Amino acid sequence: MNEATGKITVLGLGSGGMKILNALAALPAAVKLNLLAVDTDVNTLGASKLPESAQLLADVQWLHGHGCGGDCQKGQRAIARERDTIETRITGSSYLIVTGGLGGGLATGGVEAVASLCSKLKMPTIYMMTVPFSWEGDAKRQKADAAAAELLMSSDVLLLLPNDLLFSVLLPETPAAEAFKLADTEMARAIIATAEMLGNRNMIGADYADLQTLFKERKCYCALGVGVASLAEGANAGQLAVDRTLAAPLLGGIGKLKEADAVMFSVLGGPELSIAAVQQTMQAAVKCLPENCELALGVNTSPEYAGCVLSSMLAIKYNDRAKIKPRRKTPALMEVEQTAAPADASGGGEPKQLVFELVNTLLSRGIFANSPQVSYNGEDLDVPTFQRREVQIDQGD
Repeated sequence: MNEATGKITVLGLGSGGMKILNALAALPAAVKLNLLAVDTDVNTLGASKLPESAQLLADVQWLHGHGCGGDCQKGQRAIARERDTIETRITGSSYLIVTGGLGGGLATGGVEAVASLCSKLKMPTIYMMTVPFSWEGDAKRQKADAAAAELLMSSDVLLLLPNDLLFSVLLPETPAAEAFKLADTEMARAIIATAEMLGNRNMIGADYADLQTLFKERKCYCALGVGVASLAEGANAGQLAVDRTLAAPLLGGIGKLKEADAVMFSVLGGPELSIAAVQQTMQAAVKCLPENCELALGVNTSPEYAGCVLSSMLAIKYNDRAKIKPRRKTPALMEVEQTAAPADASGGGEPKQLVFELVNTLLSRGIFANSPQVSYNGEDLDVPTFQRREVQIDQGD
């Protein structure tokens, strides 16, 4: 991650969020992330591998170190009572990634309190929350759905990841403990990939604005996968990285990918990452994507990934495809509707309409100018996303 971007904080809520942060802390690339696990259960935190500086025991005065027992109201109050402490711990972050499992107590009840705090701080926030297994019962699923509906109204980027995706690729005889551990590891790798996407800006950037475009005001469920291949494995390292992405447990297999309405795909490598490796990786990925899906693309390099290629794929399935506005190809004006003005992230502003004047510009392929074109659905993927979509860059005047 570029130091100029500032720190990225990952906030884990409840026991589910803490387990994901435990898996995250074991990854070398997490060293630049600011981690904070919040729970009311002193025993759960005590069993964590995280240093005490990355832990926060919430609402000791009223819960006395016990869990919320699945009570969402207790979870909401616990986070609300720690609001000042959490604000202090996340202030100064460029981005916040919030993770945990919906359907229980602390994360389900507390995530809305976190969203309120982030709105106050005007902090760009990505919520990566898991949804209960189908066999966990209707009560947990209904609580998760209710929390997601509330969060959808106050968040820009909400990723709901069904735990049932694990059943798509794991063998039936896989031990349950191993499956849950694998899910935590996959979530941790996905958080790393998301953080790298936000932090790196040295090639083609798929950034927070792209995520906002894909998610704003859209109820959806997501699948994600991360795959890594070493350049030492041969000239087809890019293909291997994509193959391993497709096999990732939380992507749910290529069948789920083919159902996606939108896909965000990113490629990350070390400073030696070649144009050939980038193009090979993109070509391998494009072959697997649905023909008419929206696509956001990012390609970046970072010293921590020397000698390897990492590909990550976020597949998005909207609940109501009919509500998606088609992208306009060559307008003189582009209207972007928002439920609240960007300057009033607290949600108190009136609905506004922003109009950006667009000018016809020559699309630049940058470093890919002299290499074979990689196209998808009639678009040149070597041209940066903001140019392909003719988005006017805000110059800050």
